[in-house]
Amino acid sequence: MERFNQVDYPDFLQIADVLTERITGAQKVILPDSAHIPPMDQPEVFNKLVLEFLAQSTVRSS
Repeated sequence: MERFNQVDYPDFLQIADVLTERITGAQKVILPDSAHIPPMDQPEVFNKLVLEFLAQSTVRSS
């Protein structure tokens, strides 16, 4: 089985690069040994990354 970050969808990686460049504060993370749905493939790792990202962000009020 080919993996997302290795062969399946190289366009996704390019799209992620563009989004990371254009969205302030965005981060691109590639999970090794994960396919198309990282939250389902590696839920513990994914959740840890999301929680760390949210802890770094600041809350802005309108």
